Amino acid sequence: MAGNGRLKKILTIENKILLPFVFICVLAVTVLFVALYRFGRTGIVEEMSGIFYRQRYVVLGGIALLLIIVETAVLVSYNIAGPIRKLSEICSGISEAPALTEEENRELSEYAERSDEVGQLAEAFQKMIGSLGDYTRELAFVKNLNENIVENLPLGIVVTDREGKVIFRNGPAAALLYHTEETDASGRNLQDIVDGMLARNDVFPEPARLTDPAGQVRDLEFGSWRLYGHDKTEEQGVLITIDDVTYKRRMEEKASMDEKLAYTGQLAAEMAHEAKNPLAGIRAGLQVTERRLTEDRDRRLCEEMIREVDRVNRLIENMVDLARRRETEKTMVHLNSLFDEVLLLYLKIAENKGILLVSHLSGELWVIADEQELKQILINLINNSLKALTAGGTIRLEADRRPSGVQMAVRDDGPGMDEEKVRKVLSGEEGGLGLSIVRRLAENNGGTFRLESAPGQGTTAAVIFRRGEQERKEGIVS
Repeated sequence: MAGNGRLKKILTIENKILLPFVFICVLAVTVLFVALYRFGRTGIVEEMSGIFYRQRYVVLGGIALLLIIVETAVLVSYNIAGPIRKLSEICSGISEAPALTEEENRELSEYAERSDEVGQLAEAFQKMIGSLGDYTRELAFVKNLNENIVENLPLGIVVTDREGKVIFRNGPAAALLYHTEETDASGRNLQDIVDGMLARNDVFPEPARLTDPAGQVRDLEFGSWRLYGHDKTEEQGVLITIDDVTYKRRMEEKASMDEKLAYTGQLAAEMAHEAKNPLAGIRAGLQVTERRLTEDRDRRLCEEMIREVDRVNRLIENMVDLARRRETEKTMVHLNSLFDEVLLLYLKIAENKGILLVSHLSGELWVIADEQELKQILINLINNSLKALTAGGTIRLEADRRPSGVQMAVRDDGPGMDEEKVRKVLSGEEGGLGLSIVRRLAENNGGTFRLESAPGQGTTAAVIFRRGEQERKEGIVS
């Protein structure tokens, strides 16, 4: 290889033009010396010397003409070979960087001004370089545009070759795959799910719901496409898209829930007028009957019936509230007093069912919210826990400070729920609209509702309320 390189350097175009003339001169001198050596003893040399002497001017003229021819050949070779060699060097440079330097442009323009074939070649080469530059710039623009589009898509994109090796993934895909702590119900993270899709050659991949250790849920949808070459027959790889549809799912669930609540509220409003009048009559009759009874046992039974009538009235009022969507009236709410009030309402009920109801607050806690709606939240959550527990169970009302505000929670040690049942309960498919109302009331007061549960580990329903500037200004909360 090294020998071939040296040979290429020696056999330049100038040398290729000069070598035949040099070869002819060397051959002529060689023939002359061989003849002199061969016939030098026969007297021919003396005879030829005489001839040379008599024709010396002709011989000198021939030698001069030969020198002129050689010099002309040298000039012609450099005049032709120089530009060609330079064009060759420019071609070699373009293969590495498709742009000419200022000096190369100047030299190429000088060659293009010539009227011979070298000028025509230089002019054609100049046009070719211009077209190549335009094409390169256009190609670079399209490449950058495609890269920007792919990187700024709201989708994660993963591309593999025909062996299944990942050859490209954009920024959103890398960000999603980075969260290895997020797993689905089977314990697989996103990388495991993608690897499984590739191994199975899924055409219509199923969506996934991932949960991180903090309980935050991420919903993902996938797409899978085969990539083919220009002939559309040979498979080149696979393109997978990863779409984070968490916000979309939440909005769909919220819209569905709002529709259900609106329908329920409308139905309640239509029923309220028909139901309230009979209930009012029943309550009045019970009160009259209670005053006429003398036995304590009978009076207590009437009082319990009146309370149940009042409970039905409150239920109707709550359902009518869904239709009215009354304006939230936010004030400073003392959670300690609110908890005491709710405990007073439910201690006897819990005791009758054999359930322990306790509360724990970390100091004096205040939030800015609608007091009636906070009370309704607690009532709904306690009612759900009472329904889930049997005798011997425990319900804990808790409130404490968090970095983002104050958390209010109702915990029970009941049977718990799996992930699918939690989803159905939150969507209102099971358990009625109690938790749906809780979530809406929490959102009305700037809070965030969270439901955590697992089979055999009980259930925790928590609402975090933001502590406002007013709390700090008044010195109510440290």
